[in-house]
Amino acid sequence: MSGKGRKSPLPLPLSPETILTNARVISKLDVHTLRLSFLRNGHQCLGHIPMKLRHDLEDLSPGDLVRVEMTPYDMDKAKIVAKLPPFPEEL
Repeated sequence: MSGKGRKSPLPLPLSPETILTNARVISKLDVHTLRLSFLRNGHQCLGHIPMKLRHDLEDLSPGDLVRVEMTPYDMDKAKIVAKLPPFPEEL
């Protein structure tokens, strides 16, 4: 009996778990590349806008809040997945 069609006893992960977090746009480096700062710890990274969302997110400017997706293996790159509404001003 050949081993064709047999599944591995341990499934290999196709992609690592993604981390979803919020960030603030610091500066625009290129048309689709931005410098981001995380809201929780202030860590900075590069964020890019994927092709599918470029039409919707082309008006991002410094100070905007965004939702980002990143991998736990590389914390210096992030994919911007949505623009968030601004926080309400405190009185």
